[in-house]
Amino acid sequence: MSPHFDDVCFSLGGLTARRRAGILVTLCSLSAFAEQRGNLPTDPAQRTEFVSALRRDEDDRFAAHCGLTPVRLGLQEATLRGHSPFDTPRAQEVSPLFARTIAAALEPPEGMAVRPWLFCPAGIGGHVDHVALRMAVLANRAALARRYRIAFYEDLPYAWRLSRRLRGVAQLQAN
Repeated sequence: MSPHFDDVCFSLGGLTARRRAGILVTLCSLSAFAEQRGNLPTDPAQRTEFVSALRRDEDDRFAAHCGLTPVRLGLQEATLRGHSPFDTPRAQEVSPLFARTIAAALEPPEGMAVRPWLFCPAGIGGHVDHVALRMAVLANRAALARRYRIAFYEDLPYAWRLSRRLRGVAQLQAN
């Protein structure tokens, strides 16, 4: 499960390429963030539409390469909700919305002999959307664990900094 387009690609790209199967769930599939600053629409709604389409297309290529089926849940990323992406305390406010959204979307395929894996970001970098998703999964861990094997991944690019990585892993282990 990915809070944004590209999170699974960055953090689990090698694993997903080897597995060649699965569902790529992106929670916040409405985005206005792009590294490229030039040639973007200045109107906020047009920019969101343009950037979301650009990032969705990139994710589609990644999913196709890895044999994943993309599912987009249509929520807005933090900046579109009017918050800084690193206003981590806001994760407490956003987590219930994320929990309701994933509960409705995470029905495993029928007839599975083995519970499928549910990969969730650990929230290492303090990005509010990553932390809120981790909180939503942890709050519903018992129900989700009946249907899935749950694993937390170290979200890149945040985990490269040792101090963030150690702090994030400690926070995850505390839950």
